Amino acid sequence: MRALVLTALAAGSFPTKHLATGGDGGSDAPQGGSDAPRDGTSDAPRGFECLGQPLPMTAPMTITFSGTIVDSSTVQPLTNLPFQLQDPLGNTLHNGATDNNGGYTFTQASNGVPIDAHFHTVGDPTHTATIQYPAYPYTANNTGIQLNVFSFSALQPLATGCGTTYDNVKPVLIVGVEDCNGTPLSGATVARPQSGTAVCYAGPAGATTTDTSGIALVFGLSPATVTANATTMENIALYSRDVKVENQSVTFVELRPGP
Repeated sequence: MRALVLTALAAGSFPTKHLATGGDGGSDAPQGGSDAPRDGTSDAPRGFECLGQPLPMTAPMTITFSGTIVDSSTVQPLTNLPFQLQDPLGNTLHNGATDNNGGYTFTQASNGVPIDAHFHTVGDPTHTATIQYPAYPYTANNTGIQLNVFSFSALQPLATGCGTTYDNVKPVLIVGVEDCNGTPLSGATVARPQSGTAVCYAGPAGATTTDTSGIALVFGLSPATVTANATTMENIALYSRDVKVENQSVTFVELRPGP
């Protein structure tokens, strides 16, 4: 999967912080487990071949998950960190913890259908909990993934860059806007997920669309299940995702073209 970057205002510049990187066997496989998982029409714009195509209905009987969980600022592995794989209702599909190198690996039964699930790490005194959603349900092995967890201190400059004050209790939502292959999209607009909130974009102060990182942020949310929506600069509506935002947590979701 291609690197997704999140940037914060600091001395008039945006230092890069990695959100998620990795792939399956060194490929650019997206977080959902396959690279452009649906066949598109030949005349579709490059990177939008999956637009309007149905999501897969089948999957291997088991799916393997493996990767590393790190601090988003230092990229140091977080050892013995508890995490769960949860279904959309928050039911636990797998309980685990990282090893002494910050790594994890497990196999999840699928019953032959895609696994609609997300990762949920447990917070600690210095880090928020992190809830990470793929663009699509998992349909193949999800290996070599780097999941990034934010420290409370790392979120303050991001909020400052967005013209707000970081409240370490309220949820934060980060949206990564991408094409079918996981390449970040610039010029996209992310819809406000709750009334009374504002969407902030990585890039120059006052930006109103995504830059080349494809990243948008929302601070000051109330705990809820919200719908993440985005529209490209060509006015193409991307596949929306319903995601949980929780107190003392950061929720990250990828949005890509879909049905």
